[in-house]
Amino acid sequence: MEAMGCLWGLAGVAVWLALSALSLGLGVYALFAYVLYRVGRKFRRDSYPRYLIPVYNLILLCRCADLPGAYVVLLLAPGAVALAGVLLGILLTGPFAGVALLPLLHPLAWLVAAGAHTVLWGRIAQRLGKDFWLWGILVAFFWLPLLVLAFDDSLPAGREGGGYLTAPPAPPGRSRRDDPPEGRP
Repeated sequence: MEAMGCLWGLAGVAVWLALSALSLGLGVYALFAYVLYRVGRKFRRDSYPRYLIPVYNLILLCRCADLPGAYVVLLLAPGAVALAGVLLGILLTGPFAGVALLPLLHPLAWLVAAGAHTVLWGRIAQRLGKDFWLWGILVAFFWLPLLVLAFDDSLPAGREGGGYLTAPPAPPGRSRRDDPPEGRP
């Protein structure tokens, strides 16, 4: 009888750990979706709940970068290759037959996804008046600069208004720092 109580105690701890991990994961995902929403808000793209939808939030970011929605396939290439390998394995002989293809295709898929993320974030940064390659590579590989893109005061240049690229150049002999900020007295 004593062993049965110990098992119930271990099961309770396991359930508590699983629920804690799930709650932490959902909280981190909601925070990440909020950061993506802050980037999308600069381009006047949809509301926060739409950025909580897993693949649709990438489509919204592609719209911010003026990329076609089908570009998401390149962003999700590693997951698609892994899923295809598992499905192929199940269809052929067993659950692990298709996994033999993964060592060949998966590194290539990661390179494609890294390049696609670099282009996506580079285009978004460029539309916000920042350097394409610097910000594209930094955000695609380190993610911390995404917070700068999300929470700084840059706005897209062009027809959406605002932006650093829309300000007229300063006259010779004067710098832009001498001018008061736009929209403020």
